Order: sequence, then structure tokens, then C-alpha cells
Amino acid sequence: KSSKKDLNHLYFLDTACEILQVRLRKLLREEMGSTYSVRVGYNTRQPATSFTETYISYSNSPENTDLMQEEIWKEIKKLKIDGPDIFEVQNIIKKNLKKREVDLENNRFWINNIESSMKYDADLRNILKGEQIIKSVTPEIIKKIIKKHFSKFRYSIVTLNPEELK
Repeated sequence: KSSKKDLNHLYFLDTACEILQVRLRKLLREEMGSTYSVRVGYNTRQPATSFTETYISYSNSPENTDLMQEEIWKEIKKLKIDGPDIFEVQNIIKKNLKKREVDLENNRFWINNIESSMKYDADLRNILKGEQIIKSVTPEIIKKIIKKHFSKFRYSIVTLNPEELK
């Protein structure tokens, strides 16, 4: 049985990934000019919510790989030490509240949430508490999530390099 805490944790993880993605896009694309896009996210092992794997994906030229990996770890370290600033968190809250307002009028939102509640054996009334959960995000929560899910001790790096043409 999945607990309300697990589902809130997944929302907080999603928010932490969003904050890291915004930071990395600004750093890697706008400041370094090294990639067009970066994606930060997570996967869970269904039906358990307690096992997650996080990922960061981006494309770049091979000569920039080491530097980009180094800069990504620096940004993760900053979030682990300082957490996000209150403005980053407020921006995400504002964006997610606006999205939820639109989603509430969409049948797909209700179907997905009912399916998730059934899959995780969660109380259907929790769907109505979404705004409360969104507003409960704090910089400290994000800092804890980043520390837990972006460990320097448990990670894999996969690099695909183009083959030299002969």
C-alpha cells in the first residue's frame, strides 16, 4: 500500500527536478552555449513509489562532455548546500497552480489521478488536496530531495560518441 507521504514525495521530487532543469538549462544553454536542451526527471518502479531513479539528459559535442558533467555536479552541489532560493520555489508554485487550474477542467486530469490513486491504493480525496500540496513546497524540502536523489555515490554516466568516419 502506498502512503500519502510517498505520493507527496513524488510531487516534491518532480518539483526538485523542475528547479534543477531550469538551472541547468540556464547554465548549459544560455551561459555555456553547449546544448539546446536539458531534461531532468525521474522514473519509479511500479507499483512501488519508494524506488526511484533520477536522470539528467542532454546532447553536446564530445569535446564538451567532461566540462558539462563537472558543471552539472557543481550545480547539484549548490542545491544540496544552499537549496533553491525562495523565488525559484515561488515561481514553480505559481506555474503549477496555474497548470492545475487549467487541468481541473480537463477529463484526462481526473482520469489520470483516479488511475494513480487506484494503482497506489491512495485515498481519492487526496486529488482535491493538490493545491495544498503544491503550496507546501519549501526550499528546505527541495534541498532534502536533491540530497537524497542526486547522490555522487550512486550514479551512472552514459556517453554516446559519434564514430569517426574513415
